[in-house]
Amino acid sequence: SNSRNFVYKIANYEKVVDVPNSMTILDEMLPISIEMAKRRLTGVYNFTNPGVISHNEVLALYKEYVDPLYTWQNFSLEEQTKILAAPRSNNEMDASKLKKEFPQLMNIKESYIENVFKKYAADGGKPIVDRSKGIAIPPVIKVEPEVVSLPAVSPTGKPRYLVFGRTGWIGGILGKLLEAEGADWQYASCRLQERQKIEDELDHLKPTHVLNAAGVTGRPNVDWCESHKVETVRTNVTGVLTLCDACETRGIHMTNFATGCIFEYDKDHPMGSGIGFTEEDKPNFVGSFYSFTKAMVESLMGNYKHVLTLRVRMPITSELSNSRNFVYKIANYEKVVDVPNSMTILDEMLPISIEMAKRRLTGVYNFTNPGVISHNEVLALYKEYVDPLYTWQNFSLEEQTKILAAPRSNNEMDASKLKKEFPQLMNIKESYIENVFKKYAADGGKPIVDRSKGIAIPPVIKVEPEVVSLPAVSPTGKPRYLVFGRTGWIGGILGKLLEAEGADWQYASCRLQERQKIEDELDHLKPTHVLNAAGVTGRPNVDWCESHKVETVRTNVTGVLTLCDACETRGIHMTNFATGCIFEYDKDHPMGSGIGFTEEDKPNFVGS
Repeated sequence: SNSRNFVYKIANYEKVVDVPNSMTILDEMLPISIEMAKRRLTGVYNFTNPGVISHNEVLALYKEYVDPLYTWQNFSLEEQTKILAAPRSNNEMDASKLKKEFPQLMNIKESYIENVFKKYAADGGKPIVDRSKGIAIPPVIKVEPEVVSLPAVSPTGKPRYLVFGRTGWIGGILGKLLEAEGADWQYASCRLQERQKIEDELDHLKPTHVLNAAGVTGRPNVDWCESHKVETVRTNVTGVLTLCDACETRGIHMTNFATGCIFEYDKDHPMGSGIGFTEEDKPNFVGSFYSFTKAMVESLMGNYKHVLTLRVRMPITSELSNSRNFVYKIANYEKVVDVPNSMTILDEMLPISIEMAKRRLTGVYNFTNPGVISHNEVLALYKEYVDPLYTWQNFSLEEQTKILAAPRSNNEMDASKLKKEFPQLMNIKESYIENVFKKYAADGGKPIVDRSKGIAIPPVIKVEPEVVSLPAVSPTGKPRYLVFGRTGWIGGILGKLLEAEGADWQYASCRLQERQKIEDELDHLKPTHVLNAAGVTGRPNVDWCESHKVETVRTNVTGVLTLCDACETRGIHMTNFATGCIFEYDKDHPMGSGIGFTEEDKPNFVGS
């Protein structure tokens, strides 16, 4: 009779589709989840009973065990789609991994009979459809759209800037530019993931604009991110989304300096074709963990109304001696590849970024100079304007790959959208000459390669792997549980199960996105295990999330990652109750084939 129960829902629908699906019988599975936590199992598990069962099979069992007079009507998936705000996932999931760990696990139909219908009938359960009123139809609930905050106004009525990234290269230049124009600005004093401190600073300083140039790129390069994934996610995903959300709820315009290294030449955008990736193209490069995190956060930020995303690539300034400068890097490499790429001349582009913020432009912009330029063309210009004696050697992309921990992105980006907004924007080669090499030479710039030592090779820096915290131990030496999701269906059941077994446990008192409160609670209670059943699914159903995207991201992404990170740094085992509704039957997993999606398969459903 619980309105969140799948059986209750479909029994009370006017019409239902009939599709075989994997499902989870909580009566059987939630006790298993607690045992999995005790064993400190990690990674992904398809948490469904083995096999599939269709809507009609479920309703036939309901009719057999609960209500012999019950009848129902079917309609097609096409008809269902017309009444929904978002499509629904249908799939079969392979539960072999879970079954291997728990051989006693029942198949879905057997578990339905034993753990649902027989149990409900034995407890004197009554029909859940009121036939005196005909087939019950859940009330149509008007879902109010998300409220978009009005643009922030400073006490002076003029723009006021808060810059994140004080110690970074781009952040440093932004500060100099704002200072030079006499702007009302200052650097932020907190880290991206510190939500409470961010909110306090925003409320105290009341900026109208936030410029975020903070992030993890890795030192000496992005290969660092491959061995420091937790730290990379903490800043590049959780942190950026935390700042984004705090700005959004206050109407503060946020400019996020992102990356264009989320694309790679492909058959639709071949090298040398002049066909660049547009702002509407979906990222196709996930060769490095750095790029993976950047692509992830960019797609989520698209749901915010006050955010401007600037895709920067291979940044260059006229300060050639800066070791972060693309020219400095390739001039000092022993060998370089020669690939045409889109790039960003910061001397020209960063003043434009401030103007874009003033105009409160939003959405994604390819923030590169129009056109492409190759490594050899850049080094030829360096030789022409700076060091006539300079020479270099090339090697192939295949040879380069052998010395890298992760592949690199090479692409051309279409800058038409930016050029339309700023017609004066120079093409990449012209900007290199005027804003980099001529400027550097005019300032008396010297060669950046010390020939007395031969070709300089950047020092090989040993990157220490990420430190993994030891498993947490409670003061009693026994498992201690902290459960998130007190008011939720699964969270409520978990509490009853833990209480019944006399476990040391309690519910969390804070929200997922409240990092400081989470950390305080973890440090005070010292749990060994966190069970997270909190999240946004929407009421009356997931269609709610379509019109409440900011709230959904806040909890389901930023919040979950915040909790995950806080647990990880303390060695606390965290069980996250996620969803299998990220797959959809396809040619490799056709309906009725018995071929289920495994834990290694990549999600193929993004319909909702």
